[in-house]
Amino acid sequence: MNVRDGELRGNRFPVETSSLDWLEIAYTPRSNDPDFPLACRLSLLGSGEMTYRTGRSPLVWDDFSTKRDDPDWNDIWEDRVHIGEKSMTALLQSFVDLGIVPPETVRMVAGEPPSPPMVKIRGKIAGKSIYRVVDNRKVVRLVERQLLRFRRTP
Repeated sequence: MNVRDGELRGNRFPVETSSLDWLEIAYTPRSNDPDFPLACRLSLLGSGEMTYRTGRSPLVWDDFSTKRDDPDWNDIWEDRVHIGEKSMTALLQSFVDLGIVPPETVRMVAGEPPSPPMVKIRGKIAGKSIYRVVDNRKVVRLVERQLLRFRRTP
């Protein structure tokens, strides 16, 4: 069974509410995806804050970018929503249940590199560091459901 379709190997544990928990998620869509035309970044904070960024600006990926001469510097759209600590804890639990927290010992296995749609997730939950790049359908769908909270309106 392919990891894209199956379960990720990872630590699963109960998530307790903590403002120290966070995830940074970079989402790369399929080409010509009508729902998600551009790559975007979603920040989740244990305090309940969600921040969404999209556009071609280097600021989408780096809050401290110094590439002010970039022609797309101002091409950024950002929105924030506060869902509350309990809702955020439940959301982070969903990610943990899908196996995004790597096991204590990671064994590198050769295989196909992830392909869009895919997510790069880094963060920390319950003091456990996370860095995963995956195209697992369950994880991608969970991220896409969160992205649908944010709609750019003309």
